[in-house]
Amino acid sequence: QRKQIYLYRIAQEAINNITKHSHADKASISISSCASCISLNIADNGKGFDAVKTNTTGNGILNIRERVHLLKGECQINSSPGKGTSINIEIPV
Repeated sequence: QRKQIYLYRIAQEAINNITKHSHADKASISISSCASCISLNIADNGKGFDAVKTNTTGNGILNIRERVHLLKGECQINSSPGKGTSINIEIPV
């Protein structure tokens, strides 16, 4: 149950970030599972950001990373200015 709640909160945080910051007109969320992991993928076509230089404490990215870490998962965030953002998460089952 903890995994379900954390995955829900991660998706909620990502949607909040998209709504507040991205200026996207399209976003997608997908979740899938296999025998060993649950995958959550969130993407938008918004303004993006410099993932290397951005202070990640103010825009929810830190919260997402912390929740993924607590679930012993992996989180990859891909973004650059003008290119949108994608968040790919894998959580072990």
